[in-house]
Amino acid sequence: MCRKAGIKADRFTAALAKAVRGYEEVPISEIKRRIEAGEFILQGNITDGEVPKDCFRFMASSRRKGWNVSFMRGTSLVRCSILKIFWSRTKKQRNGQNISWI
Repeated sequence: MCRKAGIKADRFTAALAKAVRGYEEVPISEIKRRIEAGEFILQGNITDGEVPKDCFRFMASSRRKGWNVSFMRGTSLVRCSILKIFWSRTKKQRNGQNISWI
């Protein structure tokens, strides 16, 4: 299973870049390059508790602002409801419960 996950955006805006910089210290030019190259603008390991949490927060904020962003696991699109499940499982795993990943 691919554990690499992140958020992709379809177009660059200064406001989107500013929001990304709230989660990762990266130059605006690098964010623009990532978007143009079709790369993740935010990424990490799906089993890391902070990555799903940060991605979920960013997705919620992006939708309210009308930005077209997608959460991806590897090359597959992931619905926000699945992201909530990942986040929940990660919390349980961090609390010592044995959780199997899909």
